[in-house]
Amino acid sequence: MNKEFTHLHLHTAYSINTGSAGIEKLINFAIKNKITSLAITDHLNLFAAIKFYRKCIENRIKPIIGCEVPIRNIYKGVNPNIILLCQNIIGY
Repeated sequence: MNKEFTHLHLHTAYSINTGSAGIEKLINFAIKNKITSLAITDHLNLFAAIKFYRKCIENRIKPIIGCEVPIRNIYKGVNPNIILLCQNIIGY
């Protein structure tokens, strides 16, 4: 496992239909595996953001917060999802 790599598309249990990872389990996994940064990108919500951020900071893990949102393509009828990531506190 590459400890420098951070997967930037991860749904927590707050993504009702698509996620099952609990914040505590994610943090414990990162600590156990000496992972230095974690990202969450729940689908259409940021409900886990504050708890995730606090737990990461408490455990010296860099938190990356984002959200997966659908975009509408009126020309092709396809509605893909995009991942939006917070760049910094201002970009949040």
